[in-house]
Amino acid sequence: MSVMRYFTPIFVLLPAAAAAQEASSPALAPSPAAYCEWVRSAAESESAPLLSPSLFLHFGAINGAGFLSPDLFTPPPTTFRLTAGARFSAGRLFQGLVLRERARAECDRYAAVSDLFSLVYGHRALSSRAALQAKVAVLREALPAGERILQDVQAALAEGTATIEEVDGTRLRLERLRTALSEASAALAGLPEIPAPRRTLTELLAARARAEEQVERKEAELRRAQSWDVTIQGGYDQIFGAVNQLPAFGMISASFNPALLWQPRADGRARKARLDWVAAQVEGASRRAEAVVAELRAVLRAEQARLTEVTALVADLEARRKGLEALAGKKVARYREHLFFEQAQARAEQAYLQAHVRDLGALLGPEAR
Repeated sequence: MSVMRYFTPIFVLLPAAAAAQEASSPALAPSPAAYCEWVRSAAESESAPLLSPSLFLHFGAINGAGFLSPDLFTPPPTTFRLTAGARFSAGRLFQGLVLRERARAECDRYAAVSDLFSLVYGHRALSSRAALQAKVAVLREALPAGERILQDVQAALAEGTATIEEVDGTRLRLERLRTALSEASAALAGLPEIPAPRRTLTELLAARARAEEQVERKEAELRRAQSWDVTIQGGYDQIFGAVNQLPAFGMISASFNPALLWQPRADGRARKARLDWVAAQVEGASRRAEAVVAELRAVLRAEQARLTEVTALVADLEARRKGLEALAGKKVARYREHLFFEQAQARAEQAYLQAHVRDLGALLGPEAR
């Protein structure tokens, strides 16, 4: 019984199962390790009888064994015959090896599909984790300095050199930093744990297509292997009562079905149709991955434009702060403190965008940007 009866339903139901989970949480495909162990072990079991010689034993009565008697007019006696030996089939050996190769190709296909679904449903987490971590780091670094500024303004209020409006304004700006830090930390904590991808989306699409083609090639080899065979058999052959008999035999036989001559054309059409079917699946991994590639391209262009603007803003704020360092006065100090909070938020956004743009590019790959 072929293991392919188990393989096909998995890849038909996997997209539907992933889509059903999308509404609640990222539908990440499981690790391919268990699946690969299963298909390889099943193929090993299925191929074992094909790779091993077959042992046989025949025993029975022979009627009309006239060659046992020198007298042709004597009624032929009934005697017994015992045959035992081994049979080895080159065609079955080839099929067993191809079964194991097909299992490896199935493993490669599942690994590519698994990684595709992980990227399709987890690309936001994969592209946002480092960006949020960078934002959190900048905000946490700025928060102690912001708290010291608030303490200084409150002390100045007690001394009568600051107004209550200045204290409230400073407190609101500090609170915005704390809120931004809290939101970024919460978003970071809510991201699912997804292993970093080893290949880009474009590479995975290509790997999946190669794996599908390889599986179909092995299927074609198995189909064609049914059209030929070479068998070698030999062993012990004893006819009881025979004279001058050597109780051994050996035989080699070959078979060929002419259908093998036109099978390759049908296999070629099947291979092309399989790749077309995989690409055309409405809920398939390839179709979803292509949609994600288009989405990520658009997000990448928008984030690159934002990064350019925010980088210019950070540079402008830094230049203004440095220009005020040589100036004295209460109003100058308050404005410099105001610039600190604005620059802290801008730098946090810049760090986020830099990491986001970098990770988006890594997911897409240079050929898909």
